[in-house]
Order: sequence, then C-alpha cells, then structure tokens
Amino acid sequence: GLASLGAKTAEILVLGGVADDIAELETIVMRGRVAPDLLLAIGRFGNPLAWSFLLHFLSDRELGDSAQEALLTLFGALVRVEEHREQAAWRKALSERDFDPSIRYRRGEPWTLAMVVRECLSGEHSRFEVERRLDEIAARTGLVVTADLGCWTPTAGPALAAILEKASGRRWPPGAWIRPR
Repeated sequence: GLASLGAKTAEILVLGGVADDIAELETIVMRGRVAPDLLLAIGRFGNPLAWSFLLHFLSDRELGDSAQEALLTLFGALVRVEEHREQAAWRKALSERDFDPSIRYRRGEPWTLAMVVRECLSGEHSRFEVERRLDEIAARTGLVVTADLGCWTPTAGPALAAILEKASGRRWPPGAWIRPR
C-alpha cells in the first residue's frame, strides 16, 4: 500500500489528506524507517492525534530536532523553550488543551492559509520546508505560488502577499481539511 512509500505518502496526505488519514501515518511510523522528513510532514499534516508519534522521537539523538520542529508546527509554543525536548512538559501542556481531531491545526490554532504564509515569511524554516509549505498552499487552495526561492528576499514576499490577497476572497473555514467548492 501507500505506507511503503513512507515520507512521500505523508507529503501526499499533507497536500490532500483528511483527518482520518492519521491511521495511514500511524502505519508508516510503525512500519520502520522514520526519517526527519517524515516527522516534519506529520507536523504539517495537522492532526492533533499525531502527538504521540512525535513525542516518542523527541529524545532520539538523530530525530529529536525534527520531532521538536514538528511539534512546534502542529501545536505552537505550548511549552517553554528550555522544555522543547521534554516529553513530560509536552504531555502536561497537551493535557491542558482540548484539541479536536476533526480540525486541522497549525501552530496550535485551526489551519489557515494566512498561518502558512506567515510561516513561509518568518525566516524560521529551511528552503526545503518553505518549498513544502508552498506546495501545501497550491494543493489546498488551487492557487499557485511562483516565488524564486533562489532569490528569496526580492520575490517571495510579494508573491506570497498576492496569494494571500487572492485567497482572502475565498471562503475557507479555519481548520478545514478540504478546499471549499
């Protein structure tokens, strides 16, 4: 099945999956080789039920940074910076929040296009992660972002601002998994 494609399947689910696809992600994680790109995709997927996958890898020497980044992408800064790698701190913080698994999240809030655009412009992400987010914008909205990431500073900001402006006229309920018709 699709699970054998690992992180590639996870990326497909980020682009067009629905909340129930969390089961497919679980299968991918349980099947074996977990890599940083898989954890990052799980964070961008947006289902809060993924917390246990991500917490499991926080203490892993090779995967801990990616697990931390994925948790921050999904839930935002629920814990203090010095606790970002502590499973107990994340468990406590998550137990105090009521995340709905039928809603897609980004940074602890229902997913919105504006949130993804802000992530792209934040300067916090690698070029690879910005490209993944641009793909997500295109797939989820049908709006294509043309920004030359080789010349990031001069062209990306205006291109993303134009996309946000085009998308603002479309109805997209925060946290929705599928594009409105």
